[in-house]
Amino acid sequence: MHICSQCKAVLGNQHQVCPNDGAATHAATELPEGAVLGGYRILGEIGDGGMGFVYEATHEVLGRRCAVKLLRPEYSTNQQVVTRFLQEAKAVNLVNNKHIVNVYDYGDDIDGLVYFVMEYLDGDTLSGLMRQYAPMPPALFAHIFSQVLQGLAAAHENQIIHRDLKFENIFVIAKGNNPLFVKLLDFGVAKLKGEHEVEGLTRVGQLIGTPKFMSPEQFRGKSVDARSDVFSLGILMYAAATGKMPFAGKELADLAVGIIKEKQIPVIERRPSFPQSLSDLVERALEKKPEDRFADAKEFQSALLAAWKELDPESAQITAFLREHVGDPNAEVGLAVFTPPPPADVIPSQASVSPAEQRSANSVGKRTSSRTLGIGIAASLALAGGIGYVALSGDSKTSSEEHAAETSPVGESVNTSEATENAIATSLGGPPSETRALASEAMLAAWTDATKSQRKALVEALATVGSKASSQILVLALNEEPPTALLAAAALEEHGEASANALFDALEGAGPQMTIAAATALANIGDPRANPALLSLMKKARYKTAAAAVLASYTKSPEAKQVLTDVFVETPAFKGGWLDAATGLLRSGDAKARAALIAGLQSDTEEHRMAAASALALAGNSVGQEFLSDIVADARAENREKAAVVLARIGHADAKLFVPVGLMSDDVEAQIAAIAILSRLGGEDLQKQSERLTTFAESSQPALSMAALAALANLPD
Repeated sequence: MHICSQCKAVLGNQHQVCPNDGAATHAATELPEGAVLGGYRILGEIGDGGMGFVYEATHEVLGRRCAVKLLRPEYSTNQQVVTRFLQEAKAVNLVNNKHIVNVYDYGDDIDGLVYFVMEYLDGDTLSGLMRQYAPMPPALFAHIFSQVLQGLAAAHENQIIHRDLKFENIFVIAKGNNPLFVKLLDFGVAKLKGEHEVEGLTRVGQLIGTPKFMSPEQFRGKSVDARSDVFSLGILMYAAATGKMPFAGKELADLAVGIIKEKQIPVIERRPSFPQSLSDLVERALEKKPEDRFADAKEFQSALLAAWKELDPESAQITAFLREHVGDPNAEVGLAVFTPPPPADVIPSQASVSPAEQRSANSVGKRTSSRTLGIGIAASLALAGGIGYVALSGDSKTSSEEHAAETSPVGESVNTSEATENAIATSLGGPPSETRALASEAMLAAWTDATKSQRKALVEALATVGSKASSQILVLALNEEPPTALLAAAALEEHGEASANALFDALEGAGPQMTIAAATALANIGDPRANPALLSLMKKARYKTAAAAVLASYTKSPEAKQVLTDVFVETPAFKGGWLDAATGLLRSGDAKARAALIAGLQSDTEEHRMAAASALALAGNSVGQEFLSDIVADARAENREKAAVVLARIGHADAKLFVPVGLMSDDVEAQIAAIAILSRLGGEDLQKQSERLTTFAESSQPALSMAALAALANLPD
C-alpha cells in the first residue's frame, strides 16, 4: 500500500502520485497515525496479531470513534485467509447482540487491503478483571457469566460457534449504569453452520482455537457444535471460581491428555465456600462427552439464572457488589438479565421464549442503563414535553428501593382472555371504535392480572407507545411503588389536562423524586400547581438542577435559569447535572446551551451523542432531528430504534423507516419501538398493520402484548 504525503490517503500500490492532490506517495506496510483509510482517520495502533493489525480511528465525517481491523497486505491475495478474516464481520452481523462487539463497515476497495470497522471499546479484558478479583465473588461470577452466556446464546441461535472463547476475548466496559458490561470479541475462527456455512475453511483433523481452552472434540480435530463452546466457557468459569485452571500441562501433549481424559478437581473442593449449585453448573459444562453437557448457551444460561435465583432472589448481592465496585453505596447500577426459567408446568407456547424476548422482558439492561443520561427508550424518550426526562436523571439520586432491579418472569404471560383476543381479531372488519373499546378492555384486564414486577414493564411499554387510551392504567400506576410510579407520572404528561388532577394528587406526601416527576408532567401540561414544590426542591443541593430545569423551561424563572447556568458552566459536559442544565437552558432559549449540545453530537461516546441529539430534537432543533434521521436511515446504527422513537414523538416521518425492521425483528424492544411509531404517527399505516398488532397482542410477553393493545386502542376512524 502507499500513503499520500499530503492528504494521508491510503492508496493502492499502483499510485506513485496521489489522485486527490497530486502529491507524492510512499510505500508502507502498516498504517501510520493520521492516515485516512476509506473515510476513517487512523489515530494509532491498538495491537497486532498473526493475521493483521487493529487501529484506533475516527470517522472523518461523523466523528465516531471506532477500531479498524486490517488484514496484513501479504495475506490479501489468499482467498481462504480473506474469507476467514471477513467471516468475523459476517458472524457478528448475523448475531447483532448487545453483548457482542458491533461491526459497522467493511472495505476491500483499495488494492491489497481488506479491513472492517468495529465499535471502539474502552475497558479491560476478563483477564484484567480477574487480576482485581481472583477468585471471583459469587455475585461477580453470576453477573459476568450471565452476560457472556446471553451473547453466546444469541450466536448459537444463529448457528455460529465461537471456537475461541478465552479471557482475552471477553471484554468488560462501563456502559450506561452497568459498570461491568460484557462484550464478546474475536469471532475470527467462528464456525458458521447452516445456510451461512463456508465450505473448505476447516479440514477434519485441523486444530482451531487456543489449546488450553479447547474442548476434547476440538483438541481431537473433530467437528464441533455449541457444546464445544460450553466446555470452553466451563474452563473460564472454573478459573474464575477457583483462581486456577482445571487442566494443566507445560507441553501440548500433556494438556491434551488432561482435557481429553482426566477429571478436574471439583470447584467445591478447591473452594469450599463457593455455592454448590454454581459449582455443579461448572462441572456439568466440563463433562468429557458432549451429550453430557448443556446443549447450548441458552440452556446453560437458564440453569445459571435458576441457580442464582435460589441463592439471591432479588439479586441484592450483585447490586451491592457493583455499588462497591464503583465506590458509591447509593449508585444506580445496572444488572445483567436475571430472569428465572419458567416453571416446569408452564405450557410449551408460554415457555418457548427467545433470548431476544428474555432481554426485553427485563426492566434492566438496555433501557435502564440509559437512565443516567436521560435517554431510556421506555421512559425518558417517551415523555412528550422533552424536558421530562430531566426529572429521572442528572445529579439527583434515588434510594436503592426505587432502583432495585425488577424482572418480568419470561414464561409468565399476563392473562388477556382468549375470548377478548378473538373478539379484537373479529372486530377488525368492523368499526374502529369497536376495536378500540375491546383493546382498552383487554389492557385493563392485563394490568389487573399482572404481577408487581410485570407492571413496571407494562408502564414502560405504555410510555413508549404514548397512546391516550392508556391514561386510566397510568393513573392507577401512580399508586405503585417506585420506580413504576415515577415512570407513570412521567408518561402522563402526554395525556393532557385529563391527567392533571391525578398528578397533583400524587404530589401529596410524595418524596423528592416523585415530586419532580409529577411536577414535570404538570408543567408540560401547563398546570402551575406544582411550581411551589419545585421552588422548594430547588433549594436542596441534591435536586436543585432537576427542579430548576423544569422551572426554567416552563416558567422562565430567572432564579432557576441562574442555577442552571452555574451548573452548565462549572460542570464538565455530560457529567453530573450538566445534561439537565443544558436541556433546561436550551428550552429557555439559551444559545450557548444549544451550541454545546450541537457540539455534543461529535462526542466520542455514543450515549452522549444520542442524549444531545434527543434533547435538541425534542426542543424543535433541526440539527438534532437531522442527526437522528441519519441514524434511523443507517441500517448498521447502534441506536436506530431509540432515534426512531424520538422522531415519532415529534411527528417526524423519517421514524417510519424503522417500522418494517422492527416488526420483522425477533427482539421485543425493537417490536415495541415499531409499534410505538405506528401508534404515534397514526393514520393509514396504523390501520394497515392492525392484523399484525392483533398477533402481537396475543404474545406471551406482557410488555409486547400491552404495547400492541395500546396501539389498537389508538386506531383512527
